[in-house]
Amino acid sequence: MGVTVLLNQRVHDVGPKGVSLDGQFIETGHFIWAAGTRASPLLSSLNVPLDPAGRVFVRPDLTVPDDEWLFVIGDAAAVQDGQGHILPGPAAGAMQEGRYVAAVIAARTVSGKRAAFRYVDRGTLATIGRAKAVAQFGSMHVSGLWAWLLRCTVHICFLIGFRHRFRLVSEWI
Repeated sequence: MGVTVLLNQRVHDVGPKGVSLDGQFIETGHFIWAAGTRASPLLSSLNVPLDPAGRVFVRPDLTVPDDEWLFVIGDAAAVQDGQGHILPGPAAGAMQEGRYVAAVIAARTVSGKRAAFRYVDRGTLATIGRAKAVAQFGSMHVSGLWAWLLRCTVHICFLIGFRHRFRLVSEWI
């Protein structure tokens, strides 16, 4: 699509003719800048260890250190996998975390008897425009119209209620 991605570049100036980076000028009429995000500053009030993005390092049962009933999930949680890597923050992970925490609370399972949260990677879908998307499921990669249709189908399936699904499909049509 004619897009060049540059990582770890410091932007010095953006003007009508282009953008100045460290040691170079790129002539362009279109330019998109993206930067990392930080978790809510409210998390620092918990007085628990935070990662560089401000997320709470949680225990394997998604609780904060020293409180077996204070759970942190979603974009606010730095959840580590078995190799010590932080799990991705998209909605799919947060939904799995939410189901896990709900089950723990409903069963009133005490901290020492809880099974660790286990993330299941079901793949990645991203849309970049009408009929343009990417999908990755394990070693399978799909792009273009088929990925876009798959992403639309998955999106509809996660909506609650027939009326919401019907309305969205109607709007798309």
